Amino acid sequence: MSWLALLAAAAFAAPKPVSVVSYNVAGVPVVHPKIDERMDAIGKRLASGGWDVVALQEVWRDSDAEKLIEASGYPYHARAKQRWIFGDGLLILSRFKILETESLSFEHRTTHWFRPDGEQFAHKGALLARLDAPGGELDVVDTHFVADYESYANAETRSKQARQLAIWVGERERGRRWVLAGDLNMAPQDPILAEVLSGLELRDPCAAACEDSSRARRIDYVLAAHPAVSAKDARVLSDDAITIGKQSYRLSDHRAILATVQ
Repeated sequence: MSWLALLAAAAFAAPKPVSVVSYNVAGVPVVHPKIDERMDAIGKRLASGGWDVVALQEVWRDSDAEKLIEASGYPYHARAKQRWIFGDGLLILSRFKILETESLSFEHRTTHWFRPDGEQFAHKGALLARLDAPGGELDVVDTHFVADYESYANAETRSKQARQLAIWVGERERGRRWVLAGDLNMAPQDPILAEVLSGLELRDPCAAACEDSSRARRIDYVLAAHPAVSAKDARVLSDDAITIGKQSYRLSDHRAILATVQ
C-alpha cells in the first residue's frame, strides 16, 4: 500500500471530534426574569446547535431540566438528585450514551453566610458523566463555583472549592480523556484559575480566542487535559435574546462557550 493510501486510511479511521458547550441558563426563580419563556427558547437553541455535549448550570428546578431535555432532543442526560432548597443546578445533555455518573457537593458554600444572596442555600459542586464517545470513553465534568460579587468576592470559598474539585477529579481522571466545563466565577486573570489549570494540567482554549469586549468579562470555561482541545475551535456563542411584548430578554446573563475535543 502506498503512503498516500496509508495516509487516507488513517484520516478515515480518525475519530470524529466532539463539540462541548458550557452554558449557564440563569434559572434562579424570582431573580432571573421570564424563566419559562427563556427555557423554551434555550431548548430550541440547543436543538438547532448540533453540538455533541452540553454542560448546563443554574438549572435549579427539575421542571426546567425536564423542559430542556425534551425541547433539546438530546437522547441522553445526566443530573444528580437535587437537594432542598436548591441542589447543584447541573445538567449534562449528550448525543452519546452515558455509561455512568457521579456527583460532588462542595463542603464550603460561601464566605459570607449572612448575606441574603442564596449561596448558603445552594449545594453547588460538580457532575461527572462518562460518555461512550467516538474514539473511546470521554469524561465530562460540569461544575459551578460560588459567585464572585462586586462587593465581596467569596475568594476564600472559591479557593477551597477549587482544591476539593482538584482532589475529587484527580482521583477519577488519572490517565483518562476528560473535559472540565462550567461556570467557575473566575475571570481569566484570576490566580485561583491559574491554580486549577496547573493543578489539573488543563488548558484554556479560549484564552486567546474568546475574549469579547462587548461583555465585561468571561467566567465560563471548557477546559481539557492538554493537548486534547484545539484553541482554534474555541469560541463564544452568539448572545441570543427573545422579545416578549416590547421588552427584549437575553436567554442568559452568560455567554455560552464552545470548544472541540480532538
